[in-house]
Amino acid sequence: SAPAPVQRRDGPLQILHVGKLGQPRKNHLQLLDILERVLVDADVELRFVGGLTEATPHTRALLEAIADRGLTERVAVVANVPHARMRTLYREADVFVLNSHDEPAAFSFLEAMSVGTPVIVTADNGTTRYITDGEDGLVVDPADPASLEAALRRLLEDAEDRRALGEAGRRTIADEHDPDHWARRFLAIVEEASVRG
Repeated sequence: SAPAPVQRRDGPLQILHVGKLGQPRKNHLQLLDILERVLVDADVELRFVGGLTEATPHTRALLEAIADRGLTERVAVVANVPHARMRTLYREADVFVLNSHDEPAAFSFLEAMSVGTPVIVTADNGTTRYITDGEDGLVVDPADPASLEAALRRLLEDAEDRRALGEAGRRTIADEHDPDHWARRFLAIVEEASVRG
């Protein structure tokens, strides 16, 4: 079974966003806008993590926005993290957010779920095939930033809600999406096909 989430340290709650840093569809700026409002009521930090081969206009706009809003102490942009380190980052986060749009196959939220970190995802990037809203994660409307803000506030304000959703997400991955599960499904399909002749 998957390891339990790390013991949360004292200090600000940690929000993690994982996605290529040069792509506007990852919606970094939307999450930054929301963070700025949430900071009025909550002690939080945000970490943007993702691949970056060269700076793009979007990357520059993100870095400028962080600096212009005086958020450099609250927001970190971390490029090209080795894959071996990512599992630790997922486990250190209190909340994982994937608010991208028009994305055909996102997988970062599954990695977060696998270690018991509660996830908030938008509904148009394949996430609803894996998450049941309110049961093992929160699914929001990509066209409605207020729904993302409400979901984020909900989890930041309620440690028990974070724990319960995180644990449910971890069970979903362990029960339905681990390699052994898919191997069993494949063998069952092969067996059924052979019986049918």
